[in-house]
Amino acid sequence: MDLNTCFGAYPRRGADHSLATLKRIMDQNRVSKAVTLSLKGVLYDHPEGNDETLAACAGNERLIPAATLDPRKYIGDESTPKTLERAGFKLLRLFPDLQGWPITYAPVRSILGALRETNMPLLISAPTYGMATEIADLVAGWSFPVVLSGVGYWNMSEAIVLMRAQENIFVETSYLDSPDAIEILVREVGSDRVLFGSNTPVTYFRGPYLSVVHSTVPERDKEAIFYLNAQRVLGGAI
Repeated sequence: MDLNTCFGAYPRRGADHSLATLKRIMDQNRVSKAVTLSLKGVLYDHPEGNDETLAACAGNERLIPAATLDPRKYIGDESTPKTLERAGFKLLRLFPDLQGWPITYAPVRSILGALRETNMPLLISAPTYGMATEIADLVAGWSFPVVLSGVGYWNMSEAIVLMRAQENIFVETSYLDSPDAIEILVREVGSDRVLFGSNTPVTYFRGPYLSVVHSTVPERDKEAIFYLNAQRVLGGAI
C-alpha cells in the first residue's frame, strides 16, 4: 500500500509521470493499492486537478483518491474539505514546498480547521528544518492523523521529538534515505507511526521500498509499515 503517489504532467521535467506509468510501477512491484492525485491540482489548478483525480480512480479499486488544495487560492466555497470528502476523497494532501506558502498562513489555518470536521487524514510535505514543528504546533491537541512527507536524515530527529509528543503525527518513507532510518524510527516511536510512501513516479519507487524490505525490523513491523498502518490511518477506507 503506497500512501504517496501522483500522476500527470510535470513542467520542466522530462520523465514520464503518466497514470499509465504509475499503474505499471504498481504492477511491477506488487503494490496492491495506492493513494494518488493529479499533479494538475498541485502545479496548476486544484479544482481541475481534483476532478482529474476522481476520474482516474473511478472504477479502479487499486487507486484511492487524494484531494489537494492550494492555500494561495483557498477561500472555502465549493472546495472545503467536507465537500471533498463527500465527493469520495479519502485523504487531503498539501504541498507547501512546491507552492511556496508558509505553514503559518491564515488560509492553512482555515483548511486545517475545516479538516477537523471530516474523517480524512492529512499528508503534508515538511522537507526543511522547522516545517514539521510548525505543522505540529497547528494541530496540537487535534485527533486527525497528520502524516509528514519529506522527512529524511536531516530532519528525522525533529520528527521523532514531535511524534513522541503528539500521537497524531506520523511519517511516510519516501525520503527516509539513511541506511538505518527504519530501524531508528521503529525503535524510537514504534512501527505503528511509519507508513510506506514512495512519491512515485516523481521519485524512484525502489529506494524507499527496499529500505523497508532490507531493514532489520521484525516482519510484523514491516507488515504494519507496508499496509496495516495505512489501513488504520485511512479509517478502513481501503
